[in-house]
Amino acid sequence: MTRIIDAAVISELAKDSFTMVSLVSIHFPSVIRITDAGRDIVSGSTYNSSGHFLNIGDISEDAKLRVGTIRLALSAVDQTYVSLFLNNDWMDVRIIYSKALLDANSAVIGSPLVFFDGNISKFSIKDSGSKSSILIEAASHWANFEVISGRMTNPTSQKALFPTDDGMMYAANVIRDIEWGK
Repeated sequence: MTRIIDAAVISELAKDSFTMVSLVSIHFPSVIRITDAGRDIVSGSTYNSSGHFLNIGDISEDAKLRVGTIRLALSAVDQTYVSLFLNNDWMDVRIIYSKALLDANSAVIGSPLVFFDGNISKFSIKDSGSKSSILIEAASHWANFEVISGRMTNPTSQKALFPTDDGMMYAANVIRDIEWGK
């Protein structure tokens, strides 16, 4: 993946010190936008400062094509997040994780850098006597790269949906007869 980095971000990164924050958006029907910054951050939309954003796992990149994954932990003390996962279809909900540089007034410098863009693959709620958290795992769109979807062109697949239809009985033979380019 090629990233284009704003000149303003490059200039800020060249300084001896800078402030970097995480921005996470979880795209339920009502999008959740949270940040680990000490105050709300505006970057296109408002990312709410939240003590419920516990941590995000490490992300590594290399030149190989592979399935990128990420783990995110949210506090389950606030029942809002628990309710979202238990009362909504959470599978394949989009998650975007970005990093943004802030100036002295907590304004975003340039454009945030997207480190992960994928979909929720699973979640769990961990509850102990002293802590409660929601652990979310997400995978990039490459997670389903090798999944074969659709219908097979064979008689068994056809008869499962249309019991009296013999239309696929000779489908395998027809494909061999095609002479491309003639």
